[in-house]
Formats: sequence, C-alpha cells, structure tokens
Amino acid sequence: MTAVGTGLRRTEGPDKVTGAARYAVEYPGTDVAYVWPVQAPVARGTVRSLDTGAVLAMPGVLAVLWHGNAPRLAEVVDHELLIFQSDRVAYHGQFVAAVVADSLEAAKEAAARAAVRIDEQPHDTELRADRDDLYTPEKVNPNYESDTSQGDVDAELAASAVTVDVTYETAATHNNPMEPHASTAQWVGERLLVHDSNQGATGVAQTLATLFGLAEDRVQVVSAHVGGGFGAKGTARPNVVLAAMAARVVGRPVRLALARQHQFSVVGYRTPTIQRIRLGAGFLEMSWKLRIRARCPDEPQRQPLSSNFARAWAPIRARGSSPGPRRSTSAPRRRISLSARGAASGPRASSNTSRIR
Repeated sequence: MTAVGTGLRRTEGPDKVTGAARYAVEYPGTDVAYVWPVQAPVARGTVRSLDTGAVLAMPGVLAVLWHGNAPRLAEVVDHELLIFQSDRVAYHGQFVAAVVADSLEAAKEAAARAAVRIDEQPHDTELRADRDDLYTPEKVNPNYESDTSQGDVDAELAASAVTVDVTYETAATHNNPMEPHASTAQWVGERLLVHDSNQGATGVAQTLATLFGLAEDRVQVVSAHVGGGFGAKGTARPNVVLAAMAARVVGRPVRLALARQHQFSVVGYRTPTIQRIRLGAGFLEMSWKLRIRARCPDEPQRQPLSSNFARAWAPIRARGSSPGPRRSTSAPRRRISLSARGAASGPRASSNTSRIR
C-alpha cells in the first residue's frame, strides 16, 4: 500500500477549513483581561523609573508591571524568560514593563503612554571576524570544547599542493509564522492553565513550573492548533511568561498575542554567520584525485548580553566529519546588545542570503 496519489483525510482538516479550530487566544473565557508589553527603545541601559500612578489612572487599566513590583521568578537557563527581574536592558525591544487592562485597546494605549526612564549605555551590535576583542568560552553546546586542534595544521596547509581559504557570510533570518506567539493564561488556585501557541507543550509546562515554583503536575499547557512556528515555538518565550505573570497579579484570565513587530526582538532568530574554511589537499599517486590533508573551520559568534549559553554547531559538526589527519576548529565570540538566537527552520543558504569573500 502507498499513500502517494491517495486522498487522505487530515484529522484536523474539517475544523480548520470550517473555522472551528481554536488557536491560543480564541478559547472562550469569563472576565478575560489583556496584557501589552512596553519595549526598551535602547539597546543597552538601566531602567531608572516608571510613573505607575499615571498609567493606573487611565480608564480600564488593572495593573502595571515592571521590575519594581513584578513577582519574583525562579532561575532558568534562558535569561530572556526572566522578565522584570532586574533593571538591566540587554537589547532593543526587551520587555521592560507591561500594562494589564480590561480591553486590548486600553492595554495598548496605556502601554504607549507609559513613561519609562532608562539611562542609556554604550552598546555594540556588530560582529566582524577581524575584531581584536573576541573571547573564547570554556565550553559550548553546552559541554563541548570551544576550540580543538589535531596536528600541525599550518605546516600541513603550507605543504599542500592545493589549498582553499574562503569566508562565507550569511544574513540573519527571523521567524514570522502566520499566527504570532500567543498565550491565554489562567490561575485556578495554585494550578496554572495556559493555552499557548507552541511546538512543545511539555517543555513549556516544565519551564513555567520552574519559573513560578510549581510542581509540574500543577501546570497544564494546551496547544491544540499552531499557526506555524519554524522552530521558534519549540520552547517557552517571554509572551507565555508575561501572560501567566499578569494573570496571577490581577486574578483573571489574561491574553497576549504578540504583534508582528515583536517577532523581530523577543522570539529568537537565526543569527548572521561568519565562517572561514581553510582546506589543504594533496594529489594521490598516479591519479588526479585529491586527498584532504588539513581542514580548519572557524566561526566567530555573537554572544548576547542576556544569555550565558554558548552555541557553536558548525565547528562541532566539522570535528566529526573532518577526513584529514590535521584539523583545528574554533568558535570565538563577542558580547553584543542583541536578543538571543533561537531555532529557525528553513533554507540553510540561498543566492540572496549568503556571500563569499
């Protein structure tokens, strides 16, 4: 039997084409409130003050959240989930405050008028291979050696009959699924129920349990339908944490569907890459075929101020696939004022997204 050429009925097909399928912010609820984030207009700085009284005086506003009054969260590896836990601004677009209101319109209006005072600090967002301030972390991904060396690579390259030395650069790509990251959170006593657009409900529930100090069986995450994700919804993102925090503060169900602009700052992305590849090869006897003698991939990385987790996939993969007897790999990096990278499925390279120099 084969499925090719056979008409198959998708389980969720009828619900989607008739409009019966419900997404994260479409589940019915009673007395639902809405939260809207206030984003940092600078790439690096310190939040000094917020006039919460002026915002609370606006019609429909229920609460204003910022680091001065937000509930405390437990430590997790991804520091971008620790919203409102410190006064530090690590990247442009970071959530520095939020407004909860009776309606989405009221929440947006109040958030737009929230006067957050931030002392701006010098920032750096550029990575170049020729920088003299790159550093090497002890481990990457998370327990691999950052740099490796096998044999005298420079001597082998000098002795090779054929050499290649080329640097490839790729641009950043951002995830923009049809349904943005969206969440509806509700507390029932000490139990948390969340309808969230994600690609891994179990992992999101575990993260929320850790953040809010709950047993895992006290958190339920429902993700029946997801309007795209491209890998960006594989883990919890700040939206679901904010919805859960706001719901706890106001004691009502709270909804948040990120705007399209938010997709470029708080949900992860595929970072730009700089990869220098050096190869050395020699001719096999009585043949025009080449044998690889040395291989040396180097990939400088951007390391966000908001994260201590060091990623470096390309050099690690090269270590397992290098056929030559001489090899070295490296993954130096530079601290920058940008949000952390994340999973991003899609084309690895194309004629209009990469260049060689």
